[in-house]
Amino acid sequence: MSCRALARAQRALLATVVLLGLVAAACGGGATPALSDPKQILEAGISGLQAAKTFHVDGTATGKLVLSLGGSKGTGSGAPIALDGSTITGDGDLAGKRASLSLAVPALFNVTADVVAIDGIVYARVPLFGSGGWTRQAGADSIFGLFADPAAVLAQLGAFLARPGVAPRTLSNERCDDADCYAVAFTIPAAQITGGNPAAALPGGLVLGDVAVTALVRTDTPRLVKLSFDVPLGAGGTVNVALSLSKIGDPVTITPPPGA
Repeated sequence: MSCRALARAQRALLATVVLLGLVAAACGGGATPALSDPKQILEAGISGLQAAKTFHVDGTATGKLVLSLGGSKGTGSGAPIALDGSTITGDGDLAGKRASLSLAVPALFNVTADVVAIDGIVYARVPLFGSGGWTRQAGADSIFGLFADPAAVLAQLGAFLARPGVAPRTLSNERCDDADCYAVAFTIPAAQITGGNPAAALPGGLVLGDVAVTALVRTDTPRLVKLSFDVPLGAGGTVNVALSLSKIGDPVTITPPPGA
């Protein structure tokens, strides 16, 4: 092959490589820019979940509870109750403002709880604390009121991250299922939950401390996929609640309880 012919072949090869690269970019879309600011990561993860509209959640609770048996609050005078084996399942429909959640704690007197929120009404069933039937309350009046509008809760999270003491920070990326994920940690101050009285809303002498949260957000298509909560309860022990979000964007069916 002559030098001129070789040069033409090289130019043709270079043009082909460039063309294939352009086609691949057009088909696959541009790469998502890497994020480093923890608040931006969480906001992107929330926005991705909001855009998907629906999700399923599975979770577990682990750790031990030590309830006070007639002693002073926070003494932890009872026998430890292991929470291992506890499960959480639920669905969320952000556009329809509907949510459902079921909780089972076999080690704690086999406690179960079911919550369904539809059209601003919260239906709850906690057999241990009542007749076993469903109660019906307006979302604003229910202790489970946050389920009445899950979209609003997600929207408020962005503002919450700017509050004193929350301090979001990035951790090393983690592998979550089939994707790489950003990891962000932040704190929920106990006073934000209890209104300044750590023992006010908890039974059995438990005293709530600041809750440590870790959130995982996919790096490829930013979307919140995992949450972990470490909940300190003073002498009552520490509980971890881990939640995984899946079936993002899949259809969900959330209906009122029978007879409601």
